[in-house]
Amino acid sequence: MTPGSGYQPSDPTKDTTITYTADQQTGSVSYVDDTTGKTLKTDSISGTTGSKSSYSTSGNIADYKKHG
Repeated sequence: MTPGSGYQPSDPTKDTTITYTADQQTGSVSYVDDTTGKTLKTDSISGTTGSKSSYSTSGNIADYKKHG
């Protein structure tokens, strides 16, 4: 079954199990210098649709602030 397609059960009077599998998603987090506009670092992140990422920016931002 594809997203948005309909489903016609073989017996509409009985329950039909439809299994959903979340899609794999990818993204990126970029750290950009406010003064120069240059990208300092880009991290790749991934997970499944609807899942919460464990990625945190706090450590990287603290390091950049510490180094000015």
